[in-house]
Amino acid sequence: MASRDLGRRRKELLGEVERRRYRLHRLPDLTAELRAVTNELLKQELAARPAASSTEVQDERPDPLRWWDR
Repeated sequence: MASRDLGRRRKELLGEVERRRYRLHRLPDLTAELRAVTNELLKQELAARPAASSTEVQDERPDPLRWWDR
């Protein structure tokens, strides 16, 4: 699924969870599907992140001395 579709599905599932929150303990399939969709969405976001973060310039300055390092 595309991340837009996953986001839309996750939003639908969160709405369903909110509507059924008092009976949620009896709906393990709903919570499992929400967990699976959330995990897949996070995996796609993490896969897209390294390309963006590799272009960032890393700060090569050392950390400032703290009082316990003096």
